[in-house]
Amino acid sequence: MQPEDATLKDVTPDAYPADVAQEQELEIKKLDLSRQQLHSLPLEIQNFSQVEQLNLEQNNLNILMSEIGTLLHLRRLDLRGNELESLPQEIGSLQCLEWLCVQNNQLVALPDAIGQLHHLRWLWLNDNHLHAFPTSIAQLENLEWLNLQNNSLTRLPGEIEEMQGLIGLNLSGNRLKNVPTEIKQLQNLRELNLDGNQLTTLPKSIEQLQDLERLFLHHNYFSKSELEKVQGWLPNCNVCF
Repeated sequence: MQPEDATLKDVTPDAYPADVAQEQELEIKKLDLSRQQLHSLPLEIQNFSQVEQLNLEQNNLNILMSEIGTLLHLRRLDLRGNELESLPQEIGSLQCLEWLCVQNNQLVALPDAIGQLHHLRWLWLNDNHLHAFPTSIAQLENLEWLNLQNNSLTRLPGEIEEMQGLIGLNLSGNRLKNVPTEIKQLQNLRELNLDGNQLTTLPKSIEQLQDLERLFLHHNYFSKSELEKVQGWLPNCNVCF
């Protein structure tokens, strides 16, 4: 084992003699517990207080225990491919977190505490069961990439205007029937994916996104004239339909 890496065998109580366990745990920065058929976090996880990267992908987790909130140095957390229906409020304690992937779970909502992750830059929530846009993520002023693909969203709230740091926003595969005029506030947006929704029109305010490079509109209900109008509003953008 590299001094800064660990796997499941290193988390068990008998992994080290007691007199060296604490020293070893303090050194570990990267912990890989992926594909271990875990149903819950090992309680020993809280001993790895200095870990910065935690990989829990492709397990059988249906609940994330509150102990996750003790990993205060965590910068990257991978939870993809589990069975999580919710996240604990304690996730808001992870103030160093920059990268969070919870794709391909069973999420129906997010805790308000998610809005406390002020250093978060990448957030993957695709392939879940979210019916409402989690307004708490509008508080993430440093968020740059947000993926909400393949959920069940029917509308976007006006609070989306607060997410002015966004560079990429993927809303494909939802049930959106309109886009709010507040979208114009996302002045740093470079890529917007609206494929596979129920859109027939876009607000004229979208023309204010002059830095937008790619706009995806496949599999909606736009008329030819409406698409031509959008192209006219965004002459420097690659509008794909």
